[in-house]
Amino acid sequence: MLIAAGEPIGVPGGADQTYPYLAHAEYFWLTDHEHPGAVLAYDPKEGWTDFVPETTVAERVWEGRGDAPGTPLSKFASWFTARRGRRVILLGAGAAGIKHIANDDARAAELREALTHARRPKDASELDRLRAACAASAVAYERLRPRLRPGVTERELQIELEADFFRAGGDRTGYGSIVAAGSNSAVLHFAPGDRRLNAGDAVLVDAGGEIRRYTSDVTRTWRVAGGDPGFFRELYAVVLGIEECAVAGCRRGAEWRDLHMQARPGVPGRACAKWDS
Repeated sequence: MLIAAGEPIGVPGGADQTYPYLAHAEYFWLTDHEHPGAVLAYDPKEGWTDFVPETTVAERVWEGRGDAPGTPLSKFASWFTARRGRRVILLGAGAAGIKHIANDDARAAELREALTHARRPKDASELDRLRAACAASAVAYERLRPRLRPGVTERELQIELEADFFRAGGDRTGYGSIVAAGSNSAVLHFAPGDRRLNAGDAVLVDAGGEIRRYTSDVTRTWRVAGGDPGFFRELYAVVLGIEECAVAGCRRGAEWRDLHMQARPGVPGRACAKWDS
């Protein structure tokens, strides 16, 4: 079995620029490394070998990159040749050194499904990263609250929120941050722009800090001080009631789809129906 980390993707027209690199999730989960072009190989008779590209002189000079732990990728060809004729299963991303290899697609799909389920329960180190990501996000959101005042733009709030993710230990944002004010807050995935907050505006923020590929996903809605709070107060009470009802159903073995249907308006017999308005 060969699991490729994947190659960097160049920015079109960007000369030598590439998009920020993330190894394929299957490779990263098994190695905890972000090595472009690496291939993790598994031989049932011998175990695992992580083949990583050698660091070039240019990479040392221009990027300060050191040697990656693992077996030099230059040895992969001889490793594979010694196993010629055996069935091969390809997972991960495509890689230049293995694209020519015939894959057992059916077996690959079966193993990918198994690996997906194996990744669902989190071990102690994964839980530590998730808690750290949540803690970094909590700090950033708490610092955001006093900045929600008339005249501030969505973009300014995004900048401060993401900077606080990093200050609190995050190494990247988990996804594109959403900061939306007023009518923009009704758009599900709104990219923050130059709109300024007005008194009484609803402000939706959906963003999270990430630590070593483990992400906190937080959504919060606030109301800027000023204006008539009546409608917002009533809407808040309805949403809070539905949330508390759904949370009460969060027990071991419960499926998220069932919780969603429990809270969804218009579903006969749902547990949160009393909050319909």
